[in-house]
Amino acid sequence: MANGSNCAAGEIPLGVYASGAAESCYQPAEADITDLSHTPASDAVTEAMLKAVDAASDEECLTYEVTTGDFEWQTCGGAGSEIRSMYWGAGSITTDTANACLDPVQVQLGSGPEMFTIICTDSDTAAIHGSVVMPDGYDGGTVTIEMTVVNDNATPASDFDIDFAIQCRGNSDILDNTYGTEVAADVDFDASGTCGGSACVTNEVAAVTTAAITGNGTCAAGDMLIWRGQVDATGTTATVADVHVIGVKMEYTTDIGD
Repeated sequence: MANGSNCAAGEIPLGVYASGAAESCYQPAEADITDLSHTPASDAVTEAMLKAVDAASDEECLTYEVTTGDFEWQTCGGAGSEIRSMYWGAGSITTDTANACLDPVQVQLGSGPEMFTIICTDSDTAAIHGSVVMPDGYDGGTVTIEMTVVNDNATPASDFDIDFAIQCRGNSDILDNTYGTEVAADVDFDASGTCGGSACVTNEVAAVTTAAITGNGTCAAGDMLIWRGQVDATGTTATVADVHVIGVKMEYTTDIGD
């Protein structure tokens, strides 16, 4: 450290001689000392001072990129998404008008709780339906549907297949029978099937989830989303009179923070 003995009071030694004595001294201005603990004015930090990898656009938010330690401007809420869900118990599900899927009935499965279930016939006309007005924050993307069933056969076996599709309708849109592409939810009661990789037993809960489903129409927050589950008679080989549809869960994505 420089020997500041040859500097005046308040001066800071700068250059150093071989002997350690200060070669030169610096007298800081009062403003310099004050700035060491100075709080910047509200308009003192500008965009140009940021280590951002792109230019800002109106109403964008600044995000931190952990990989390189830079900042990046992005659409607010566009930094990621989160999954949310909603559930329809069988008692809140609508069946087809031809009653190829029977109306919900309250039953007791084994010694378990009383609940509403739906039983469908093995027919392509057998269908279940649900609808909801999508909440604020829904990003308009694809959805998945998880169907839960219970088979009360003494020895559950074979497959129960329902194909799900959706349509989205907003203000001034026409309600019709046009849905997006159907996506399968196939329950396999056999060994290595739906029930944890082994054969399902009587009254065991079996849940299957579709791949992503794209709706017909423009899906958006505040619009009505209508789903339909239609029995695939060809793929269904189980004794359908024993298969109780317990409920349907739909998962969708929202922008983080909404």
